[in-house]
Amino acid sequence: MQVRPSSEQAENSLTSWSPYIVSIRATVSDLDSPLIPFVVLKHDPLPGFASQREGLQYKQKDDAEVIREIWNKPLTTLPCEQHFFLLAWSAFPGASPQVASIAGLTFGIATPGPQRRRWITTCAVGYRGEPVAWCVEVDTSSSQEEIIEILFTEKRMFRLLPGRAADNKFRVA
Repeated sequence: MQVRPSSEQAENSLTSWSPYIVSIRATVSDLDSPLIPFVVLKHDPLPGFASQREGLQYKQKDDAEVIREIWNKPLTTLPCEQHFFLLAWSAFPGASPQVASIAGLTFGIATPGPQRRRWITTCAVGYRGEPVAWCVEVDTSSSQEEIIEILFTEKRMFRLLPGRAADNKFRVA
């Protein structure tokens, strides 16, 4: 028999936790579209993606659409009100360099998640014709002392096709 905490116990366990404020910006150009859709996941999407990508047939491994579908699959389980987007002004033709260097999005993470971590994860987007994404782990286990700043850059992008990048590690904010 599984015992569930009462709503009062659940509330008391969260009293020591307060929302995290996150600010994200994109400084990457050469995107197929300046619109970067993202979600805030309660689980790390990398292990599931890696195992599904490994299970592909040889011909499918370079199929960008198949790879996009696999990456985006966990994002499709969330309702539309949990989907957000960032406009990468750096990829917007004719955007002012001043705007591109400072424009971003600030939002709050309302709950810590079951592991006291969250993953800010983008949908697969096109970069020079190749599918890429960003996924940044946010550690919510301690009290927040300052706004967490996350940059979506070329260096931090995750290349989704196998063998395309030497460093495909996720970052912790």
